[in-house]
Amino acid sequence: MEFRVFPVREMQFGTREEFTYRECAACGTLHIATVPPDLSRFYPANYYSFGTPRPGPASDPWLRRLCGRWLIASPDPLAAALALHLSRGRYSFYYWARLCQVRFDSAVLDVGCGSGALLRRMQRYGFTHLTGLDPFAPAEIDEGNFRIRRVELSAATEKYDLIMMNHVLEHLPDPAAALALARARLAPGGHVLVRLPLAGSFAHREYGASWFNLDAPRHLVIPTDQGLRRLAAAAGLEVKHRHFDSVEASLLASDFYRRDISGPDFPAIDAKARRRYRRMTNRLNRMNQADFGVFILAPVD
Repeated sequence: MEFRVFPVREMQFGTREEFTYRECAACGTLHIATVPPDLSRFYPANYYSFGTPRPGPASDPWLRRLCGRWLIASPDPLAAALALHLSRGRYSFYYWARLCQVRFDSAVLDVGCGSGALLRRMQRYGFTHLTGLDPFAPAEIDEGNFRIRRVELSAATEKYDLIMMNHVLEHLPDPAAALALARARLAPGGHVLVRLPLAGSFAHREYGASWFNLDAPRHLVIPTDQGLRRLAAAAGLEVKHRHFDSVEASLLASDFYRRDISGPDFPAIDAKARRRYRRMTNRLNRMNQADFGVFILAPVD
């Protein structure tokens, strides 16, 4: 198979170490040529997903639960529209739950959960059976139905109604194998949710090796839409739903990288410029050309 080869620098933390990436001539998927022997050093304590999340609810959030049940289960078109609207922010789990027919007591697994911030947010809004796995997690937590474990997906033994891989698959050397493991851990009727950057998107075409979501060397494999479907099929899964939910920070950071400005040196952005990038990102999301995709996968019958 033919590949186009090109160099990419580490820019998030500004080390500017150079890594070689390859682009598949058949599907456009990108992957790092050689995985660094010690990836852990590229995930320092200040890596964004390791921040300390807020604790769980101090009391039963009955009003949140009531609203949440309406958002994820009601046939009311208004509930569906509001859940879709919330999917563009911190409460995207309502829309995901609705798409995957998940309820508050469903078993949910978050692979690559970091410190568990997403799971804590879901707990505060009513979800009651939550597990996170991440070998780099800052700490393990066991609170009965809320657990964080410092292990790989291969260590999971339970069955889950929803397995989330939220910006995780691109960090794994063998994403097809990870999807196959997730499929094996699904309960009957369960789904796998994959959210990840997509090669072949407008931002990738525009910025090339300066594209923010190359994120060398942490992102090992970055598929195109077609590439993700191939990975899913290899794992016995098929795409049931797809939408795009990129944010303006991706375009902003790519612009900085192209100007040789690394993450630690990003300048302040005025509100007018941020709004301009946000409008562009929203347009790309609507056109299915944005660089973050959300895929709902289910086992092939």
